[in-house]
Amino acid sequence: MGEAVRNSGIPREEIFVITKLYPNQFSDPEAAIEEAVAKLDIDYIDIMLLHHPGAGDVEAYLAMEKAVADGKIRSLGLSNWYIEEKIFVKQR
Repeated sequence: MGEAVRNSGIPREEIFVITKLYPNQFSDPEAAIEEAVAKLDIDYIDIMLLHHPGAGDVEAYLAMEKAVADGKIRSLGLSNWYIEEKIFVKQR
């Protein structure tokens, strides 16, 4: 995908790249974020979603917030969460 973005001839800011952080990556979210950026070989990811609740999800979300602050990710969000789970994460 990153190669297609780079070779498209379309300015990067006109292409919106989305990826996810999966529960099996929550144990080392910083490495997973770095791996996603490296594999795509693009300057930044437009949005990264926390795919599904799991052990370490709050820490993974905090790592994504840091990646936003560092400019690796432009925005973040949740995917496949129920309202009850979103409230629970917010309260933790």
